[in-house]
Amino acid sequence: MGVTSGRGDTLAAVLRFDEWMERALYAPGAGFYERGGRAGGRGGDFITSPEVGPLFGAVVAGLLRCWDDVRCVVEVGAGRGTLAAAILHAGIPDGCRYVWVERSANLRAAATELLGDRVEVRATLPDGPIDGVVIANELLDNLPFRIVERTRNG
Repeated sequence: MGVTSGRGDTLAAVLRFDEWMERALYAPGAGFYERGGRAGGRGGDFITSPEVGPLFGAVVAGLLRCWDDVRCVVEVGAGRGTLAAAILHAGIPDGCRYVWVERSANLRAAATELLGDRVEVRATLPDGPIDGVVIANELLDNLPFRIVERTRNG
């Protein structure tokens, strides 16, 4: 996609930052996560707390067990399922549903392989209110965003 300048040159179209980031991370076949980028130790592109070992997941599971009335855990931006696997291994309250949300089709496939039917794997948040806990580890750095500046005039 190009724009022609007054001199007849073709210029690259200018994208807003959020549009650029969306493409860079999630464009089918070209985005970082869609072409196989991932967290992890050896062979991963970066590392997060759940990838270091199961301790982080065990701590989260222990916190979840402190609440009797947790009916649902929704993990957002869940990567390839490492945190969910650690939390489920450590144990969550009986009857608690685990919903695993990840935009990347590649990472959803990896999570399905790792987690099987122990979780509900989704590309989007569940509809309606959530009766439980939302976990979002390392999520904000993976969301396309717009920068807004507040001035005296608005």
